[in-house]
Amino acid sequence: MVLPNRLMTIGEFSRQSQVSIRALRHYDDLNLLTPAHIDQTTGYRYYLINNLPRLYRIRSLMDLGMSLKEISFSLARSESNGHSKKVLSAKKHQIDEKIKAFQLKQDRLSAQISRLESEESLPMPDVILKNVASQAVVSIRASMQLEDSVAGARRRYFSLLYDVAAQHGITTDKPEIVVYHVDQSKHQLVELEFANAVPVTLLNTVLSLAPTYTVQICRLVGAPFVASMIFEGTLSNTANAIAGLLSWVVKNGYEASGPTRELHLWGREGDDIPNHGVIVELQVPLTKQI
Repeated sequence: MVLPNRLMTIGEFSRQSQVSIRALRHYDDLNLLTPAHIDQTTGYRYYLINNLPRLYRIRSLMDLGMSLKEISFSLARSESNGHSKKVLSAKKHQIDEKIKAFQLKQDRLSAQISRLESEESLPMPDVILKNVASQAVVSIRASMQLEDSVAGARRRYFSLLYDVAAQHGITTDKPEIVVYHVDQSKHQLVELEFANAVPVTLLNTVLSLAPTYTVQICRLVGAPFVASMIFEGTLSNTANAIAGLLSWVVKNGYEASGPTRELHLWGREGDDIPNHGVIVELQVPLTKQI
């Protein structure tokens, strides 16, 4: 039995508390747990049994995931219940956010495993989440029948876009971009925006006006949270790939927050299609899960 007022060497206190000597020295260096006495000649540290409550407080907070810096801040302030509750509530919020993030990953893994085990006709896309910056583009928008959206109409509008840009001496940059502005009230119509990147200094310049179309330079809005996949195949099958990506969005608990985007990584839509087919990046802006 250790008497309350008897000084213990650091070794004895280490055995009594089951905390290593190295840790006790570290706590002293951080002013977290000061020994009851330090021999001025030898520098040896000595402790009392009543040092144990504070040591247990430190260790219990560590077990809750708090760093020594957070513990030092907490113990340096008033030890009132109100302050302790505030510190612990803040730590609980941090842990809740980590649990939420891991739960999202776990749900995505479960969905991936379920699809691998099933015999779905729609292949599971390989999807990543990323940030997409805004950019200046030269663009033209047009409404057309759904069945026309993958046919020659797209080539015509891209050709028109390049002709107008060339007339104004503007050099466009890759890749081509198609933005699907679907109007749910017009079931057979889809409004497509055909675009190419241009220097940001040209923003808001109107290049061509006509009764049926406007070619202009505008900002394609960025998105901080985007589901992105790469599709390789025939251009006519891009619609199926988009359907697969939108299915992934729903099954993983997300919600689309903007129009789907199609980026032509292989070249221009009017070019000859390579033997391996087109390579397209598909993007869907997302709203995060709640």
